[in-house]
Amino acid sequence: MVQEAVTCWVPGLSFLAIALWTLVPDKFDEKDAKLARSGVFGTTLGMMIADVPAVFVGGRIADRLPVRLVPAIAAANFATLGLATLLGAGERLGF
Repeated sequence: MVQEAVTCWVPGLSFLAIALWTLVPDKFDEKDAKLARSGVFGTTLGMMIADVPAVFVGGRIADRLPVRLVPAIAAANFATLGLATLLGAGERLGF
C-alpha cells in the first residue's frame, strides 16, 4: 500500500517540475514538421472535440496577450497547483 505522504508529495513535486518545464522555450526543427503516415486523420475524435473550442477561444484572445505572458501564466498555474497539493489543500477541501 502506498503511504499517504507519497500521494501528496509526488503529484505536488510533479506540478512544480511542470511549472519549471513550461518556462523552457520550445525548439522547432523543419524535419520534425513532417506529417505522420496517417496524416491529420490519425487524431482521435476526443482530442478534436477538446481542441476545437480551445482554438476558437485562443484565436480571439491571441492578439490581446503578449506571447511571452502565456507560458508565465501556465507556469504560475502549475506552481499554484503544486504548492496547494504539497500544503494539503485537497485534503482540506474533502478530496
